Amino acid sequence: TLAQEVPLQMNIEACATQGGCSQEQAFITMDMNWRWLHNKAAYNNCLQDDWDSSLCPDPETCSRNCALEGVDQKGYSDTYQAIPVDDNGLKLRFPKAPRVYMLDADKTYKL
Repeated sequence: TLAQEVPLQMNIEACATQGGCSQEQAFITMDMNWRWLHNKAAYNNCLQDDWDSSLCPDPETCSRNCALEGVDQKGYSDTYQAIPVDDNGLKLRFPKAPRVYMLDADKTYKL
């Protein structure tokens, strides 16, 4: 890929049912649907209105031929207008605001 995947860091507050809250480190990552899915060899799109049948005749071939572009801090702010606010917020500007997901410190989805 052209850009390394660098999830945005964000602190959140986790509260226990018995009272008391503590700060936790979390990360934000962007939904795949907003990212560039491109041919690994030539950097043309694998998906526009429909799948490119020469690159993606089936899911297995598509996974070998295509790469999902990473997003770094500059990409979040400049391309997608997702801007960190202080240490514990994210400002999303429409119409470019992507759908985002929260990750734990080990970069797995936080539920």
